[in-house]
Amino acid sequence: MQRVAYVNGRFVPEDEAVVSIWDSGFQVGHTVFETERTFRHQLFELDTHLDRLWRSAKYACIDPGVSKAQLKDIIQQVLEKNLHLIGADDDYWIYQHLTGGVFNFFHSAELGPAKSTLIVNCFPIAFEHYAHHYEKGAHLVTSSIRIPPPICQDPKMKSRSRITYHLADLQAKQSDQDAYCLLLDIEGNIAENRGANVFLVRDGKVFTPTTRNVLDGVSRGVVMDLARELGHPVIEKDLQLYDAYTADEVFLTSTSFCILPIAKIDHVTVGERIPGEITGQLLAAWSARVGIDIIGQAHSAKSKRAKTA
Repeated sequence: MQRVAYVNGRFVPEDEAVVSIWDSGFQVGHTVFETERTFRHQLFELDTHLDRLWRSAKYACIDPGVSKAQLKDIIQQVLEKNLHLIGADDDYWIYQHLTGGVFNFFHSAELGPAKSTLIVNCFPIAFEHYAHHYEKGAHLVTSSIRIPPPICQDPKMKSRSRITYHLADLQAKQSDQDAYCLLLDIEGNIAENRGANVFLVRDGKVFTPTTRNVLDGVSRGVVMDLARELGHPVIEKDLQLYDAYTADEVFLTSTSFCILPIAKIDHVTVGERIPGEITGQLLAAWSARVGIDIIGQAHSAKSKRAKTA
């Protein structure tokens, strides 16, 4: 049975969730988006994500075509229409994509005026791809590709124009098929992963790059709040590879895995154990906040999917 998606006013099976070949999202990458996840089938930090989506849309000159309240209702409907397809212990990613609609490059009456495109869809969280990293740690590989500087494109806009990140990820996997990419800015400062923010721990302090060159992730904000609640100072500053190689702990934050421990950067071992002490504290605190064992859920889902494969 297919999942159901929402496209421009209609709930349709996924294979009917299509847009025009003239859509600006396809033609020129004129797309902003957000992704949330559920915990126990309840959406997490939805308002924070939608606030950022509205800011991204305004910056990208895209009219959402609906109110935030209407979009929240659409998102909830998409979730409810698909919950019967996953188990009680599984959870979903929920995506919202906004494009500028038909890109009438030819100024043709045939194509008509542009009207924004809105798509909402969901996908089961791929726990099996990263569950093992909670105990073994992931490998970050630094890409030769640099993120665009903010004078070219402000990173506070969450855009689907992400070929830079995709190429960096492909490059990382040429070194290690199980690796995640690490991008630097044009000055050599640590920036981010293709879909995650980077954190370092040293001497009980938690460090992360400033948002001058990276997206201000929602999960990033959650971790910063949790760290302060646990009594760990949080410092935003420019960081270099030296800082990462010599850190006590390194981890990524993202919507899906929440917090992912890093064991190696460019084949250089980081820290003495996985997860590190503070990384483990933060994972436990996040688990307590959402009422779910984040690591346990990932391993349980991975085990169940392996048995049914």
